[in-house]
Amino acid sequence: MQKPPFSTFENYLVNPHPDALPKALERLKDLVNNEEIWEYPDERDGVLLRQFTREGDPVPHFRGDGSIDGYSVEDILSVVSQPPCRAIWDTRFESAFPVELYNRNSNGFWASQKGSGYLVWPRDFAGVMGHFQEKEGDKTVTYYLQTSVEMENIPKFPSSHVRGTIYVTGFIFRSVEGVNKVDVTYIVTISFAMLHVMSMLTGSSVQANFDPAGYIPSSLIALVSTEMPLCIARIRGYLTERGFPPHIPHHTSTFPGTLQGETYDHAPNTLEVQWKPDGAGSFSIIYDKSRWTSFPSIVPGENTSETDFKVVEGEGQVTIVFEAGVKDKNLHIVVKKD
Repeated sequence: MQKPPFSTFENYLVNPHPDALPKALERLKDLVNNEEIWEYPDERDGVLLRQFTREGDPVPHFRGDGSIDGYSVEDILSVVSQPPCRAIWDTRFESAFPVELYNRNSNGFWASQKGSGYLVWPRDFAGVMGHFQEKEGDKTVTYYLQTSVEMENIPKFPSSHVRGTIYVTGFIFRSVEGVNKVDVTYIVTISFAMLHVMSMLTGSSVQANFDPAGYIPSSLIALVSTEMPLCIARIRGYLTERGFPPHIPHHTSTFPGTLQGETYDHAPNTLEVQWKPDGAGSFSIIYDKSRWTSFPSIVPGENTSETDFKVVEGEGQVTIVFEAGVKDKNLHIVVKKD
């Protein structure tokens, strides 16, 4: 599939699967809060690795618990949620982008993952994702999760990918009080799209799937049980090496209009943002001041002029301010590192 242009997302849509994310969030909470079910503990690179197999499940749930120092939840979220960043810290990642926008914090998406030798065919997924923030006593917990749904506008690609199922995959972030530190939990529950070994042995060209309840090599389970939860360590390594990309925070305030797209590019270190204001308003873009020695340069993009907005510089952020006269206009800016 090709990533849709920003102009595709003229307005937010009504989510055709309103129950999918709330149900997935409850599943994620049940898994993270039930410590007794998790087995086979191991620790690598500062991440506690565990797994759990519910009776009847063909594949275990995988879990990692670790911490990241020196960054806020929003900083870490920018590395987790931006596909170009994920391509660096997620060894199986191939592609991902939204195909429908429901609000600032939820969308319908298509994603694909690389295969693993001749046993695991490349997979793709259609689903919904969401950001949530809730109170847990006097503390705030942030969730970023995905789950599979049927999407009418996402076809299957049997010649190149096998459609996988995400039962629930998600990050849980808890800021540690009194220190600049975030505790991170990552839980993964997906199906494995297995290439039928018999077709390989017989020379058949049929790309058949194993029944998920059938044989899955223990060596593959062992590999994935380590590789997936260790994403926490790789995200930590990304931040140490590169810092975080410029981003619009998800949970600080309501976005003033429709945010049609934001795309980060490592090579020139730029962030493109397009939005349609619903009136006068403003939003902030956070940048890593430890990596950027000067304020970002904000330049108008397509169909946008310098009179459509103004830039207010702040500590580690720039604020984009616009008046009511640009209501319903598609504004496009490019954030550059000078």
